[in-house]
Amino acid sequence: MVSACSAGPSASDKTGAEKSADAGKSSEARAPSPGDSAPPPKQQTKERAPFPGDEDVYPEFALEWFTGSFAAARAAAQEQGRLLLLDFGADWCTACHELDKRVLTRPAVGAYLSKQFIVVHVDADKREGPELVRRYRVSSFPTLLVLTPGGLELGRATEVMRHDTPEADAEALLEELSRIAAPETARAHREQLFGPEPATLHLRRLRAEALALLGERAAAEREYARVLDGDADGRDGLAPEVLFDRAELIFERLAQDPARALAELDTLEKRFPESRAARRARDVRARLLHALGRVDEALALYAAPVDGALPDRHAVANAWFCLDHDVARASALTRVRAARERVKPAARGELWSAEVALAEALGRDEEALAGLRALSELEPGSLHHHAHARRLLRRAKLEGTSHE
Repeated sequence: MVSACSAGPSASDKTGAEKSADAGKSSEARAPSPGDSAPPPKQQTKERAPFPGDEDVYPEFALEWFTGSFAAARAAAQEQGRLLLLDFGADWCTACHELDKRVLTRPAVGAYLSKQFIVVHVDADKREGPELVRRYRVSSFPTLLVLTPGGLELGRATEVMRHDTPEADAEALLEELSRIAAPETARAHREQLFGPEPATLHLRRLRAEALALLGERAAAEREYARVLDGDADGRDGLAPEVLFDRAELIFERLAQDPARALAELDTLEKRFPESRAARRARDVRARLLHALGRVDEALALYAAPVDGALPDRHAVANAWFCLDHDVARASALTRVRAARERVKPAARGELWSAEVALAEALGRDEEALAGLRALSELEPGSLHHHAHARRLLRRAKLEGTSHE
């Protein structure tokens, strides 16, 4: 039995790189004084272990992970007629590593998941992880969420490592996911959404969000309007969240009207400039500007510090934006590398992740592999870096064979 890890550092409004940026400032070295003792003899450099490593130590996953953005995963689920499965974890979560090694490497589990779901690993501290943790109110890891293609949660599995054997854990997980993915579960959720009136404004806002994720635009807009009427001054903290949701869920996703979504974000930032929702609006705004063809304005939201001042808080967000929208990827890679060199090694996790993703997208597989090795040394418990490296090596081998 393995205890779950509580969601601590991922629940803030900052990315992992931004939270650790200040910690990356290094102090200047002190010049030696006459009283200093002689420096210790240099130690021989320890030989690095082979990478991606022995499969007995770093076993292969039995499934293929979807590696794109959450928006791309939703589109793939819609196109293929499958549900989404989000696997929330973190590199510091030992229970997550145990789930990976004990359960997700088992062929029966992999076969079922690959057939039923688009499977996405969500690192709670990187890329879209913090926002997805907030959106789906994830409070412990590992958590497995089953979603409709539109993003409505049908259920979750949390206590997945509670048995004495891997076989028992795998069987219990498959049983739980099968129950959640059953058609009657979706029908029950729909009936509940159109059931009795919510007792509080907070519950009404949750209903509005669920209706939007289900694709019921008109019903969602009615519920959101009622929440805004009840919290017009934002005293309960609901109005800013409603404006954010309407911009992202109603106007961006359902109406596909980026101009109107931008106007809604303008209203949010004008009425509630200090709200958490307003602070989260940048990435949505950048997507909307890109959709309107205003790429330079979108990139300006992630502008680098003037004259190379430290820290570069936006290098990671800029990298993910450039990756997802296929713009300025080479310059984003250069920038994220410069930012990585200026922070302490322990603060480089997301910077390395962004660097690997950009290098791979640019076809620089050797550079991506080097980044994955660095990530595996920084986050030694994770199987995902080793699996990613093997995927790159297999692809390189296949391409080499095709050219012979």
